[in-house]
Amino acid sequence: MPIKPCPFCGYQPEIEQLFQNYNREKWYALECPQCSARGPEVRTGYDISARWGPKAIEEWNHRA
Repeated sequence: MPIKPCPFCGYQPEIEQLFQNYNREKWYALECPQCSARGPEVRTGYDISARWGPKAIEEWNHRA
């Protein structure tokens, strides 16, 4: 699935790991390196092999 450019400045977003707690749960989001716009956070849960990438891209691409 292609990633749409930032709706504010047109740059390509990058995937950022936002947080990891002691249980190895992780939160991710796409973020624009130019203007710092951030998409919704996607949580992997306890499964470290969870495929969060497609969900993070889907959330970034979904715009009102």
